[in-house]
Amino acid sequence: MENEGSGGDRADTGTGWRATAALVAVVVVGSCGLAVVVANTMSLGRSHLLDLLALLPSPTDNDDRDPIIETVLARISAAAMDAHWKYFSAESLGGRFTGSDGENAASLYAATHMNLWGLEPAGDDGTFFQNVPLQEVTPIEASEMTLDYTYGYLNLSWYDDFVATTEMPLAAIQSLELVDEELVFIGYGINSPDIGWNDYKLDLKGKVVICFVGQPSTGIWENQTYHWESRWLYKYEEAARQGAKAIFLVHTSNSTGWGWSLAQAAWGYSKARMEPTSTSSLHFTGWITEHCGEQIASFCNSSLNEWRNDAELRDFRPKTIPLRISVAVTFTCSALNGTNTLAKRQGETNETIIVVGHIDGTGTKNGTAYPGAIDNAAGSSLVMDMAFAWSHIMKDTLKRTIVFLLVTAEEAGLLGSEYFVNNIPSALTGANLVAVLNYDCPNTWGPTKDIDAIGIDKTTMGKLFRLAANKEDITYYETGSGSSYYRSDIWSFAKQGIPSVWVGSGSDFLDKPTNYLEDVIKYETDCYHAPCDAYRANSDLGGMVQSARVGLRIAYAIATGENTPECINNCR
Repeated sequence: MENEGSGGDRADTGTGWRATAALVAVVVVGSCGLAVVVANTMSLGRSHLLDLLALLPSPTDNDDRDPIIETVLARISAAAMDAHWKYFSAESLGGRFTGSDGENAASLYAATHMNLWGLEPAGDDGTFFQNVPLQEVTPIEASEMTLDYTYGYLNLSWYDDFVATTEMPLAAIQSLELVDEELVFIGYGINSPDIGWNDYKLDLKGKVVICFVGQPSTGIWENQTYHWESRWLYKYEEAARQGAKAIFLVHTSNSTGWGWSLAQAAWGYSKARMEPTSTSSLHFTGWITEHCGEQIASFCNSSLNEWRNDAELRDFRPKTIPLRISVAVTFTCSALNGTNTLAKRQGETNETIIVVGHIDGTGTKNGTAYPGAIDNAAGSSLVMDMAFAWSHIMKDTLKRTIVFLLVTAEEAGLLGSEYFVNNIPSALTGANLVAVLNYDCPNTWGPTKDIDAIGIDKTTMGKLFRLAANKEDITYYETGSGSSYYRSDIWSFAKQGIPSVWVGSGSDFLDKPTNYLEDVIKYETDCYHAPCDAYRANSDLGGMVQSARVGLRIAYAIATGENTPECINNCR
């Protein structure tokens, strides 16, 4: 049923109230995640249809406000978000691992609703989908890691002491090994010529390196926000550029923000990756525990604290460790197809705003689903409801086009968003991306008096954000980018020079007990990438509504052409 321009409110003309009511019922029910009811809407009685109509909020008639954006804002619904959230978090979807049946079902669900709402497909070949070709690499057998020294050896156990994947091209089943290789400590593993910092002052081709996560905190780094060079992805990429044979990062909860169990879950099981280039030298990219790091440092008559102090200095030089490392891991490798799901509302031009959230999760491990409810079923649900609200704007009404994008493989290292940026789908050929709004781990705990934005300090969108928040009677505050800027899909866009902001959450909750924020933080910390990150019935999604409304106001201001965001310092 064609419904190009106005989402769920366009009335059928000349065919009677039953056909009109059926159309309304499709959108009302569809927006709450029950598209399966569509076939039965024609048989509903008039009183039931009026009840359904009552679910639709009425746009404000305040003449002092822009009627278009007010109509859009009135369509945002906590109930609709909750229905999407419940579906995306369902145990039947198995945690939505990239390319899994669960992720495919979630993508089909999203596309079906975007189609029902009358949005145009923005994927390949006239569809709502963009295929993302990946590989799934799974470790199936591993030896102990043996560290030989003059008078004996140290054995580290797979999973308990170390985990790893590989960047090497692989056959269907293949064993990779390190045999009696030289081991070198490289500080923070940073090579940044623009600030005169180089931890690679030795030729490390063919060597195995270990380093810290994060960045120095003194000297030129003091009082600095986190840089891309602090991230584990950067450490791996730089080690490959330097020709290292393997890299192991020393895990600490302080440096990563998460426990060893997350490293086990992410590197000890199946992992999605882009197909590697034939020039990749890295046999292993992995982690070792803090305890094992201490043991290794002791062979240099040192400690991790002393190593960390050394790594704070600009003149730090890599330390050759008097140990030889040997390990073997057998992997399976198979093709994996992730899916980006996307719809658009075409504007007058191809200047394009992206509203993005990742639809994938961490999957199922040892038979237990990791639902990923907050991360990021909730974010996907929020983007869905924003798409429904925006569908009430007619095609070509505004200057700029908007795309609602649910990306795959964020948990594997931002792979879906990176693929999108580098392979714009055919439906968006010629698109000029002018701004990105990202939703990841939104507030599912109730409305707040405030709201923040990650990455706002790297763009000129601060004024827009402040105005939008003020119109929602929310105080906007700027926390700075921190490491989170490089941990979510905005980085895939920002590193291409596209102004990108992660619309965050507040912390000053309305009408909650004094210790409420502490309880929220504890829950989200304990359940991050864990089975307990599950759907919570009867949750107060007022905070998600706030974030959606702020984002829609920002998107509308940009879409009308009144504002063109710019990068500050190349958005980096």
